[in-house]
Amino acid sequence: MIGLFAALALTTGQADPEIQAQMSPQHLRCMAEAGRSSDRRLTCLMSETWRQDERLNAVYRRMRAQTTPVRWTSMRDTQRAWIRVRNDYCAMSRRAAGEGISASLAFADCYLTETVERRVWLENPRNRP
Repeated sequence: MIGLFAALALTTGQADPEIQAQMSPQHLRCMAEAGRSSDRRLTCLMSETWRQDERLNAVYRRMRAQTTPVRWTSMRDTQRAWIRVRNDYCAMSRRAAGEGISASLAFADCYLTETVERRVWLENPRNRP
């Protein structure tokens, strides 16, 4: 039962208004249409993750083009470290949710949320190397 509550809490993480505002209209529509169907919600989360990952990569490519080679190495290493931390954090969210579709939803929601947060952070000029 605790796993179910943890999964529900994690899969509603997108309720954070700042994160929710970053989601595509396609995702918002998909989630509304999915209702309580876990399989459909998972499909929505995965589709939005592809879109958000593309947006993150576009920001990253722009930053790379504007960065000197010396600073690029540091930026690349920082991004690689963030990827490891995101993956570990989301794996922990999956384990906390238990097994089955709840665990998959928890991981997918975490991965999407972390990707959006990273993109937003990188887009802020104050956070650039």
